[in-house]
Amino acid sequence: MEYKSPGGYLSVRDFHKVYAYASLYAAITGGISFSDLTITFVQKRHPRELIRYLTRERHYTIEEASPGIYIVHGDYLPIQIIESRKLSIQDNLWLKSLTDDLETEEAHAILREDVKWDIGLDAYLHTLLQANYKSFWEASEMPKKETFEEFFTRVGLIPEWREQGALKVAQNLLNKGMSVEETAETAELPIEKIRSLKTSEKTSN
Repeated sequence: MEYKSPGGYLSVRDFHKVYAYASLYAAITGGISFSDLTITFVQKRHPRELIRYLTRERHYTIEEASPGIYIVHGDYLPIQIIESRKLSIQDNLWLKSLTDDLETEEAHAILREDVKWDIGLDAYLHTLLQANYKSFWEASEMPKKETFEEFFTRVGLIPEWREQGALKVAQNLLNKGMSVEETAETAELPIEKIRSLKTSEKTSN
């Protein structure tokens, strides 16, 4: 994904850079085909220069599948372009919020959102907080000197993310045949949670 801040724009050079990275990744990574990848460009304003290049120079066709989401047809690599200002906040909260001019109301929406946490979310939230400290502070009465980790721990996001990660580790250990007791000790989780995972695994099988 290539993201441009509200003041930036997507250039033809950006396109070639990301395209080359994606092609190289598919070429050197076993089990990955070009069709498994999707190149995504995100910009707040209309990406006029890039769209002009793709249609006039590369002769691709571009379809606006939904407001702000453009699908590029004509390449062997799936490509999409996101014009974030046109996105619906209800349907595209995370993409639309990737900006440095987040409104307090949008910060509230992110804090209320119920999602499954993964490793990438840590970097995403860190970026949002650094770029929109005032909005998050107003949304949660965050102390001025509170750090990123302290803030998201206080509102309950970091502990939930860490537990989700620990549960994934525990599930992998159980799948490899480790005992419930050893898994609980290794993943640093209560043994009741591990037993619950084990029970769920048997039920699904």
